[in-house]
Amino acid sequence: MSHGALLTNAERQRQHLTPSSRCARCKEADETPEHTFRTCKYAQQVWRQTVPDAASPSDRRSLKDWFFHFLKHPAKQVRFGFTCWFLWRSRNDYVFSAIEEPSSKLSQRILAWEIIAQKSKAAEQTISLGRSGLSRDVVVGWRPAPTGWITVNSDGSLLRPSESTAAGGALRDGQGRLLGAFSMNLGRCTITRAEIWGALRGLQMAWDSGHRRVELQLDSITAISLLSPGSPTNHQHANLVIQFRELLGRDWEVVIRHIYREANFLADCLAHKGHLLDPGTCSVTCMDPDIERWLLYDSVGGFVVREVN
Repeated sequence: MSHGALLTNAERQRQHLTPSSRCARCKEADETPEHTFRTCKYAQQVWRQTVPDAASPSDRRSLKDWFFHFLKHPAKQVRFGFTCWFLWRSRNDYVFSAIEEPSSKLSQRILAWEIIAQKSKAAEQTISLGRSGLSRDVVVGWRPAPTGWITVNSDGSLLRPSESTAAGGALRDGQGRLLGAFSMNLGRCTITRAEIWGALRGLQMAWDSGHRRVELQLDSITAISLLSPGSPTNHQHANLVIQFRELLGRDWEVVIRHIYREANFLADCLAHKGHLLDPGTCSVTCMDPDIERWLLYDSVGGFVVREVN
């Protein structure tokens, strides 16, 4: 890009590869690198959602100076680099495959990749510190259930010092597409009870939606031990556990699997949103930028490296 060597329509016309030099998206100007990355309306919309400074109309720097200014900026270089790359990739998809992606969707994808980059960098730094012989590193990320199954992820949340608890969860198909989500404010109770409430609500949603092959993924070993068939019910959460086991005993296949919390970011996000609701209420959650970001993070294979004893 800095050498002006990209095959924009202006360059393609110069090489007799296309009859028109106009921008295929806005059709308002010749498609030069300057237009593609800075002045096109589509690019401006994306920049305003990723690196707003890069869309400033008062910035009179040359394309090359603008490019290297942001590419070397400590706090903005990763997001800026991903935005440039995805703008060009999106442009090629539009020109050669007629694939049109809203600027808001592209921006969310860029932010998801930034999260992956940051976590990968943190993982590399952690690995470089060395490990003892009593532990090992494992790659942790969300994985969908097998073909023909759906995944239910749920989680609980506890706020201190208020002791307020909430729960949340999401249903996804084998491609990671969202089938349903919920958040609930539970008032004051234990974190274990919140975890059980989340599992119960998520499983009930799956049953009500007609799904009959379900993998329930939880990051609480305590909750899993209480919910598993055969465990005692002489404890303070017995009423919820009995409801859960009744649901489990219906005519369907349910597998309960433990996952690390690093693979449960979406459910954790939904649980935290429960604190924003009135106590005792449950909401079927609408999509918002936070949820879209974690969905994208999981769908593109986001992961962290975790030390396991």
